[in-house]
Amino acid sequence: MDTTDLTREQLFAAPWSAPTLDTAQERFTLKVPNDSLADAPGSDKDQWPTVADTSWASGVHKFHGTEAPDMNRTETLSDRLSKHGVPTPGRADRRVFEGQR
Repeated sequence: MDTTDLTREQLFAAPWSAPTLDTAQERFTLKVPNDSLADAPGSDKDQWPTVADTSWASGVHKFHGTEAPDMNRTETLSDRLSKHGVPTPGRADRRVFEGQR
């Protein structure tokens, strides 16, 4: 199969954790062999998939060998930041920080 036409007519989906940052070239690189692009999750540039569909998202993660995020988590942003040693703002600021008013 000629993958040249595929890359011009189709958009390919990739999770943010799949590409690597090349600081020397100032770009992200996604390593996917050309011959596997025909099986890569994506869509026609004029008809996007329903990206909120968990089965579609799971297929994207499976193809790229990455782990899908837990969409049922109940922890707050402050909880996640503090787990990684990032200081969180005080109570009054926390509501704004987490998108609450």
